[in-house]
Amino acid sequence: MSTTSQVMNLRTNVLIGLISVLAALPAHAQQQKTYQFQCNGGKNFRATFGAERAIAALDDGKSLLMRQVPAASGTQYKNAGYTLSTKGNEAFITLDTRTIYQSCSTPSEGSSSQPSPNVDLNFQTAQQHVRVYRDGNQAVLSATALSSGDAWLRKIPVRAETTSAGTTYTTLQGENIVQVLQGQDGMAKSFKVGDNAPQPVVATVVSGTVSYLQRIALLPNAEVQVQLQDVGRADAPAVTIAEQTIVAQGKQVPIPFVLPYDPAKIQANGSYAIRAKILVDGQLRWTSTEAYRVITQGNPTSVDVRVNPVN
Repeated sequence: MSTTSQVMNLRTNVLIGLISVLAALPAHAQQQKTYQFQCNGGKNFRATFGAERAIAALDDGKSLLMRQVPAASGTQYKNAGYTLSTKGNEAFITLDTRTIYQSCSTPSEGSSSQPSPNVDLNFQTAQQHVRVYRDGNQAVLSATALSSGDAWLRKIPVRAETTSAGTTYTTLQGENIVQVLQGQDGMAKSFKVGDNAPQPVVATVVSGTVSYLQRIALLPNAEVQVQLQDVGRADAPAVTIAEQTIVAQGKQVPIPFVLPYDPAKIQANGSYAIRAKILVDGQLRWTSTEAYRVITQGNPTSVDVRVNPVN
């Protein structure tokens, strides 16, 4: 038995059964544009831009569903510490304060809006973003759970088998890990996960509202930031587990939030809290001044967070 087969067999205790979901593209797909960015150091990433959001497909196989946020110059999208900044045909990506893709550019809007020749499939289901693309001469598949942002299938080598129904991608060993059926029109028709696939990260959520007492209307560009933090580490700063940014766009408090998180990052004896703040034009205007405990030790998974003005 090959090493690959042994590894796959060891995973069977945590494998999922067959999942089949329709891979219909979003209703606004015709408004989306896709660009391939070449960056310093031989790195590259692919970004699909839609209405107030972007999907950034990184060269390590990870995909990020990012939301547009206010920017002083150009356009910015954020998700869980990642920031994609674009201006014209130039872009860069930072992770927290570190630039991980720098001096990136795409030749021109006209030529780069078409799919890159090294990408076979690039589509999104209700649960995940799936890509089949070329790593050298080999076709590989990556899948990212949209609820958690984690690439739970990363660079799985696949082969294409074409029939009258379309093209099915399977593993090189023929193992029942994943199949993507591509119709004759080039659109992905279905995505099936089989017996030998690792289990995707299924994020659970903590929810609630953010509000304040002052009789002041939120400006349309106000940015509400909500974080789930691990606050149980003695003599150490809190660690952010998940975060969400909501642009007001005319909405007023209380602002609802639904914050997905990976349950594997939660310890039963740990302490976790929701913190929130509101920024206007990049300036902090309101912030929570107490920790709203959630999830463990009998605490709820839904909280109403009050933020106070910053003097």
